[in-house]
Amino acid sequence: MSAALARIQPSGHRSAGYEVTAWDGSRWQLVGVFDTVDEAKYEARIVLPRRQAVRVAEEQFSEVDGTFRTRIIFSEQREGAPPPPARAAKPPPKAEVKLRAVKPPPAPDAYGRATTALYLGAASLAVSLLGLAVAILR
Repeated sequence: MSAALARIQPSGHRSAGYEVTAWDGSRWQLVGVFDTVDEAKYEARIVLPRRQAVRVAEEQFSEVDGTFRTRIIFSEQREGAPPPPARAAKPPPKAEVKLRAVKPPPAPDAYGRATTALYLGAASLAVSLLGLAVAILR
């Protein structure tokens, strides 16, 4: 979530909320947002028989930096259901790539230089003029 979206002002009457989410086998789905932890836990226990797992997360607003902090305060799994996947760990930071100086490629041979086209053009013109002179003299 971008910092601009996270920096919101909570309503004046509460600085924390409790989110109930349920695992359906492929993803976590939001069930509801509640004002008290007791309401959230009650709803989580009602939803658990229909889902594989439930959890209650506390969303606490931080006055210091203007963002919400999340912590899981209750989590329960239905008996015999496969566990939801663990939260993916942050990937390790990529190693810094150091650039090194690269030697320029060797100079091309005589046929690859820019002046070669000029010499070939001049030679072609000379041969054409010589051929023209021979044709006129005949």
